[in-house]
Amino acid sequence: MKLSVMLVDDEVHILKNLNMVIPWELLDMQVVSLAQNGAEAWSAFQEHRPDLILSDIRMPIMDGVSLVKEIRDAGEPCEVIMLTGFTDFEYTRSAIRYGVKDYIVKPINYQELHEVIARVGGEIRQRKQARSMEEKVWREFAELARQKYLFDALMGQAAGHCHYTIAGKTEGAREKYAVLVADLDDYPQLARHWSHEERNLWNFSVQNVLRDCFAQAAGNASVLTLREGEWCLLALRDRPVEEAEIRSWAGRLQKAVSRHLSFSLSVGYFTEIVTVQKLSEVYQQVKKAIHFDLAHHEKAIFAVEPDTQRSGTAECAWWSLLEELLSGLKRHELASIKRTLARMRDDLQSASRYSLMRTEQILRYFLLHLVREMKDMQIITGQLEELVWMKLERAHGIRELLQVINRVLEDSIRDSVKKKTGDVLMIGAREYIHKHLTRDLGVEEVAGHLGISSSYFSLLFKQHTRLTFVEYLTQQRMERARFLLSVSGKTIHEISREVGYPDRRYFSKVFQKNTGLTPSEYREQAMQKE
Repeated sequence: MKLSVMLVDDEVHILKNLNMVIPWELLDMQVVSLAQNGAEAWSAFQEHRPDLILSDIRMPIMDGVSLVKEIRDAGEPCEVIMLTGFTDFEYTRSAIRYGVKDYIVKPINYQELHEVIARVGGEIRQRKQARSMEEKVWREFAELARQKYLFDALMGQAAGHCHYTIAGKTEGAREKYAVLVADLDDYPQLARHWSHEERNLWNFSVQNVLRDCFAQAAGNASVLTLREGEWCLLALRDRPVEEAEIRSWAGRLQKAVSRHLSFSLSVGYFTEIVTVQKLSEVYQQVKKAIHFDLAHHEKAIFAVEPDTQRSGTAECAWWSLLEELLSGLKRHELASIKRTLARMRDDLQSASRYSLMRTEQILRYFLLHLVREMKDMQIITGQLEELVWMKLERAHGIRELLQVINRVLEDSIRDSVKKKTGDVLMIGAREYIHKHLTRDLGVEEVAGHLGISSSYFSLLFKQHTRLTFVEYLTQQRMERARFLLSVSGKTIHEISREVGYPDRRYFSKVFQKNTGLTPSEYREQAMQKE
């Protein structure tokens, strides 16, 4: 990297010699300004912000020591090499107090000066590289914090930290976003014919293409992978966006993924911008619209209106059944799953309002969503998943689709009973704990939620996490607290309450025990990295 240099001396011939004799190009440096006194140099400094200054000490109007003092008072990182006479020792000592890097005694030995400049230049470059790396790490941290914040909001878990601060910019509750959801067409066929590693690769590749394209189209934008083959795209906006513009974004996204990866996407979008608090609700609406629209096989861009809540509709009834099944799977409640499946069959038999085409379409999505969620919960084997995709591809008609749904649920339950009963219970336990970190939580409550005894829960929990319930709960609360202290503008008292500690003093004591720092010290360290 090329460094900028300023030369300061009231003797014109010395100034010219410094500019001409030192091999600046060889040192990868450039002289950006010449000055004959400190006042002239300070004015030029504010314009050029040089990395290095070579300055005489004794000069009229403003001497070299005063110049260095001005630079240091302004907090500038510029390095200074002083040129001093034998009789200027007191001046030199004053300059050293202000952090002068080195000094050369006149008459100037240019070979010695060359070596000093080369050494100081190397130190400046090392410092710049370290600062650049630190800034890069901080930018990556800031982006990860933002991604986590938005992901939590989409999952309905943003109540605990409804605003945050990144690099001095407070964001959150008043932000508004345009919301789009992209879903990979023919996901079952891709999932069936590709290995787990290949699917991870194309999932990552699609996300990268979407991120690049969306950033170009919408500017301040985020792309989050919510499930395999599904992404939520959020564009930060301070004013309403025309629906035609959002639709144009969707078209560009589809073309980019098709051109670069030969995949087809369906994209749903909400026609209005929404606050963070509404992200989860809107995401669910758009996601449903993509799969429940009758014309899905004819078009691949879907608009969802704010007044189209679909409450009480057949689609919402089916969605409720799906959520009940997933809840039963998480809690390993076989009786609940059977009751839900019976309601599903009864609904199909009595619901003349469904067309056969629509019913089959809904069942296909029902199974697709069910398998995706079971993968996220890690309660479906790779072999069973492959079998499901194969059967879904071959299934024709409502009866065969219901048989596939029954099969995947029965096989998963049987596998859970044989191998993973404890795992399933602990998935439910961790999910419940994470959702209730903000209030007093005990073993009895979590065990009751899972439908098992407190003693059995404690035994299982220690086996699976290698921590006691209290240790795990404290660990999760401290992790949330560290996150909030790093990126949130909230007070320590507010944060202590949001991680389940109404008493700030007790929170501070626990935090210091776990991190070695008080909350204030931890926050101060995090802010220094900005």
